[in-house]
Amino acid sequence: MSDVDLFRLPVELLHRIFDYLEAQAIWSVRRVCKQLYSITSTYDRFHLNVNSQSKRLLKLFSRWISPECIVSLIFDIPESSSYFSWCLRTNSEDNMIRLFISLFAGHRFTRLRSLVINRAYDGDIDFLSHHLNTNSLESLSIHMCGDRVSSTIVFINAILSQNCIRKLYFNNSVLIINDMPWPDHCKLEHLILNTCGYNRYLIVLNDLLNLKIFVIDEWHSYNFGFSTDLLACKHRSLLTSLTIKNCTLPMEHIETLLSRTPALVHLKLISRKRAFDSIFDGYNWEQFILNRLPQLNRFEYFFSFIHKTNDYMKILNRVIASFQTPFWLQQKHWYTICSYAFESQTFELHTTTIHVTDSNNLIKFEKLAETNTYRLVGQPSKTDRTKTCTVLDLSNKTIDDTTVKFLSLALQHDKTLNILNLAGNQIGDIGAEHLATALLYNTTLVELNLRRNQIGRSGAQYFFKLQQNNTTLKKLELNENADSICTIVEIAHRIRYDKTLNSLNLAKRQIGDLEAQYLAEALRINNRLVSLDLRNNNISEIGIELIADALRNNSILSRIYLSGNPRQLGTVATTMQRMKCDMANYTLDFRLIQNSNFFVYLQSLTILKVQGCQIGNKGVQYLTDIFQHNNTIMAVNLDNNEIDDNGIKYLADVLRANEVGIFCGQTLTTLSLSYNRISDNGIKHLVDAIPNNTTLTIIDLEGNQIEDKGAEYIAVLLQNNKTLISLNLQKNRIGDMGAQHFREALKLNKTLLKLTLRNNQSNSCTIVQMEHEIKHEMTCTTTDWTGHQIGKEKLECLSAALKTNYTTIILILDNNHIGNDGIKHIADGLLKNTTLQELSVRNNRIGNEGVEYIANVLKENMTLTTLNLSNNLISDDGAKHLADAIQKNTKLIKLNLENNRIGDSGAQQVATALNINTTLTELDLSFNIITNHGADNLACGLQYNT
Repeated sequence: MSDVDLFRLPVELLHRIFDYLEAQAIWSVRRVCKQLYSITSTYDRFHLNVNSQSKRLLKLFSRWISPECIVSLIFDIPESSSYFSWCLRTNSEDNMIRLFISLFAGHRFTRLRSLVINRAYDGDIDFLSHHLNTNSLESLSIHMCGDRVSSTIVFINAILSQNCIRKLYFNNSVLIINDMPWPDHCKLEHLILNTCGYNRYLIVLNDLLNLKIFVIDEWHSYNFGFSTDLLACKHRSLLTSLTIKNCTLPMEHIETLLSRTPALVHLKLISRKRAFDSIFDGYNWEQFILNRLPQLNRFEYFFSFIHKTNDYMKILNRVIASFQTPFWLQQKHWYTICSYAFESQTFELHTTTIHVTDSNNLIKFEKLAETNTYRLVGQPSKTDRTKTCTVLDLSNKTIDDTTVKFLSLALQHDKTLNILNLAGNQIGDIGAEHLATALLYNTTLVELNLRRNQIGRSGAQYFFKLQQNNTTLKKLELNENADSICTIVEIAHRIRYDKTLNSLNLAKRQIGDLEAQYLAEALRINNRLVSLDLRNNNISEIGIELIADALRNNSILSRIYLSGNPRQLGTVATTMQRMKCDMANYTLDFRLIQNSNFFVYLQSLTILKVQGCQIGNKGVQYLTDIFQHNNTIMAVNLDNNEIDDNGIKYLADVLRANEVGIFCGQTLTTLSLSYNRISDNGIKHLVDAIPNNTTLTIIDLEGNQIEDKGAEYIAVLLQNNKTLISLNLQKNRIGDMGAQHFREALKLNKTLLKLTLRNNQSNSCTIVQMEHEIKHEMTCTTTDWTGHQIGKEKLECLSAALKTNYTTIILILDNNHIGNDGIKHIADGLLKNTTLQELSVRNNRIGNEGVEYIANVLKENMTLTTLNLSNNLISDDGAKHLADAIQKNTKLIKLNLENNRIGDSGAQQVATALNINTTLTELDLSFNIITNHGADNLACGLQYNT
């Protein structure tokens, strides 16, 4: 806000702002400019705080502020005992109260509404009572020091007699209640006492007829219930708000206490470390409030008790249930939380509107009555408010699967816990499942210790699957459980996340194929392990293949030992891995490239393999020197080297400029740049460098950062290229537009045999790859895809290809589990196909529904002559569909229905059709469920079939 805007505000509004400032702040504003000086001079509602640091300012304020303009006064005397002994000398001008009165005329405080005196002696109060005008006082707070209070009581009584006072706080409650002669018709509405007992409580209710708010810091429970006739209720209490901050009374005494105040609207009770009684019973509270406190609409409470038990979940659920009735949740909207503090074994019950704790431990388990949900919460330590709440140790607590279920529910939404120790409990497979499910959603837990529990094989599998989805959990301990596979899952987790692990000895651990699978999955993403010893285990050929496949792109693990397992494949896999990591003959050592004398050897180099050396752009710059001295290189492998677009530019520049180098010399056939950081700009550099190349047949760009624009550059290259036969672009970022660019380019390109586009951003890439695969596989007259496990997407592509294919005569799709849905796609394609003559879909789980699709084809298609439907699930209804079709079909010659489920009724339908069909020459119905009666019907039908 500008100065002009500020001074346009009404003076009354600025004075309202000053109401929230102390006098010292207003003094600072006063000196800014003349306008503010004038505005502050007319302000008359000052709040003045008198303390040991304000002596100089007091003298300034006494000349500026008139006593009639002060509405609030605070004497904040320091707590230091040395200060008391110094300033309490009655003749000393350094006594803050006496100094203040000497500067301000006490009798002129005609508008003083609030007076606060902190840490004063009885003599100070006596001095004030004779020199300070308190006729208009509405609020008084006195915190006394020392045992003498006689003058203070006289002072308070005098103020109460004026009938202006509405709020009173006094810390020496015992003396004020016992000795205070409360004036008749006292107007006091708000009373705060540091301590109170039952008798004094009744005195207050009887003597203060206008009291509305009563706050007690601590309740004295001795002599509860003792009252003379004098203390009996003289009138109905009008108290509407009662707060007891430290109440140790049993529930029956609390009920007696509250019965005296039926008009209560607000009640706040705090009771710590009490015995477990009906105060924790929501049903009991509900009945009491309905019967005795009908006007209560705000109830705040905090109750706690200590109980050493392992059944804390049962207790917690039982307690919270009584606070989940419609009375609490719908009628009153008083929402309760019940929590268990693990370390102190303390149960806490409180409303959501109160923020109190009774425990030093940092983690509590809570259940919320409103939502009936669980959560783990952290709280600051009482000794260190800055301490982060991250560790929970629940080891050796006899925790079972039931308890873990509730703990897991809380872990799903926990944002505090980093380390959880559950070692030495009774957690089994069910509990392991609960924990693994919870950790799918948890994003903060980094360490979990489950050693020495009862987790078996299935429980370990849950944690293995978790590793593929949770990247936050860095340390998992599962050793010493019911099944040794738990140890393998723990080791697999270490392989994934332990950055210090470079050598691992797992010899003689009885590791089988399942354990090998777990290790293989972890090895796929490990790039630090150098040595792995798996000798003398029980790994079969299957397990060894899994490990070998996982290490296909790994050039770091140079020492792997698999001997002593049941199959010799272990020795082969070991040798191949060592050869891959061996720099001699296969990989040029990057460190030797910088030696200029080495270029004599480079002149005859045919294969340059610098794989996984992380040479980066600088390394590519060095490698360009090789190209200048060599015209024999046929293959370049720069996989996994952190090369980005700038590195590709170095490569492209030298290849474009070198007239006798790789490209112009027409020698390079293979270029592999997979798993680098190449994006669209790098692809543009590369494509521009090889527009006229006639020898490059293989390009591998897997695992880079190529998007749609880069795909477009490559697609334009493919339109005119006639030599490239293999292009790998899987695991990039190509979307729908990029896939469409390739689809259009492939319409013109007739030489590219293999295009890999899987695992990109769009599924369209996979479809384009399948279309291309099918297009080339169906260029021969016979296409055999037996046992290819063809999926839905490929079947859709096959259907589309059949509609335009004019080459394939024989199509074999045996053993693919195509099913009814899959055969529908094939049938759709065959309806427009005019070339295919033989179709075999043997052993594909085709039932009656699928046969109906084929039957519809036979009614329309006039080229198919041989159909093999053997080893499927065709019954009599399916036979009927086929029988109807062959009555109309005049081209089908051979029909194989061997080993289905056709019975006599189906045989009858076929026999009837044979009376009409005269072209079918071979029909195989062997190994069905046809009886002699069905065979007779077939024989009769064949009599008329010529």
